[in-house]
Amino acid sequence: MRTPLQTVKRPLVVTVIALFQAALAAYFLYFVTIALMNPPDNLGFLRSAVRLLIGRTDRFSYVGSPHEVIAIDLFFLVAAALVIAAYSAVAGWGLWRLKTWARHSVASQYGIMVVLWARAFILFGIFGGFQRVSASELQPLYIVIFTETMICLTLLFNGGVDEAFGQVD
Repeated sequence: MRTPLQTVKRPLVVTVIALFQAALAAYFLYFVTIALMNPPDNLGFLRSAVRLLIGRTDRFSYVGSPHEVIAIDLFFLVAAALVIAAYSAVAGWGLWRLKTWARHSVASQYGIMVVLWARAFILFGIFGGFQRVSASELQPLYIVIFTETMICLTLLFNGGVDEAFGQVD
């Protein structure tokens, strides 16, 4: 006897997004490995990315030795990366299995990220934070915003995706 999941044709776009989520989980596990192997070199970029996303341009002030700061940063970044990796893997599996909760979760995830990246882009673009950055250095940011927007809109408004998720749940 066939289950409803076996009789529904999964849209290619859902398969691609589910695989993208799996790749995202693998990337964060890779990041954890690299961060644990050589912590001081890998934390600067991450701190900058986090500050950009939350809209802070000031430097964080730490009390303690540089080694304590690295250990604290490393602990929180590794913990956050492991949580994101677990979420991405579970959400990717849910999309693969055509679960509605996964569809809404991933669409919300990318919608929030688009808003955060756009906010950071507007904030730093208008107030001069990007004046020291060339257009070619901003190109990855444009690609990220575009890709996340397309994933969010596809999961929310694509007719084939609606039909596939509607037949299973």
